[in-house]
Amino acid sequence: MEKPYWDLTKRRKIDRLRKIEPQKALSCYEEYISKYYLDYEAKLLYASTLITVGQISQAYEVIKETKYQYNNNRKIKADSDMKKYLDRSSIITEIRLYGYTEQFDKIYDILQKNNLLRDEQFSYIAFLSKVKLGMISEEDLENLKSYKKKQGYEYSEDRFKEYIKKHTYEENHDKPIEEKSNTFFCEHFPLDRVIEEVKKNIDRDNCLYLGFFSDTYIFKYDCCGVYDNTKENYFKVVCSHDTNNIITMYPAPNCERLPYVDLNYINIDDNYERRRPSQTERFYKRFAKQ
Repeated sequence: MEKPYWDLTKRRKIDRLRKIEPQKALSCYEEYISKYYLDYEAKLLYASTLITVGQISQAYEVIKETKYQYNNNRKIKADSDMKKYLDRSSIITEIRLYGYTEQFDKIYDILQKNNLLRDEQFSYIAFLSKVKLGMISEEDLENLKSYKKKQGYEYSEDRFKEYIKKHTYEENHDKPIEEKSNTFFCEHFPLDRVIEEVKKNIDRDNCLYLGFFSDTYIFKYDCCGVYDNTKENYFKVVCSHDTNNIITMYPAPNCERLPYVDLNYINIDDNYERRRPSQTERFYKRFAKQ
């Protein structure tokens, strides 16, 4: 009889699905966990994927149950390295959950109890927690260089538009390859027009919770840019959670199986405008027929 511990080959295939096809990943995790019910890491990844698609309450129950199970497993308790690994995985998943439910007091408490307030991985969410809890003053911002933290404290669209230049063709095409961004929009991508259309088409039903306190939306625009020297037809837009405040946007791969809004009508409209005769040209055309 096969022991119900884990099958890493099978699970890693599911893990790769989490960000490119999360709904399918959920069903695969459910099938996998029903067989390998002692793979606690898989259960935490399942909970994390539930958060990604907005099933917060169910994710909370899975996290709570999984922590109880591995904390009462004698083999796990005897293996300090495995216990630390699972604890860290559960901390990350809990912080994601508390971020999207705006329970910043719980986030701060977790980071403080586990000596993670200065951990680089949690730097932004620790800062944001302090902002939300009224622990950051304007004096604290004087030497702040992080774009993301500045936006977390006080959002500025002008700051965003300055920041997004690093993902434009103009900023990248003549740079040495080692200085280029690995993802940027193509030469004729109408960035300002697209930004305005994105704002009109942000749909909470299409939102993915991929971070700690940010919402990700997918938009389709054929040949919009490149990612790692490969042409892409989709781009991601990342906003502060539950707002239309865009933090960043960039061409991205592996988006075709995610919920998206098609903005190719902009391309069609722009091509039509370029082809359409001017008023003067139409006048002379009519005059020539007389």
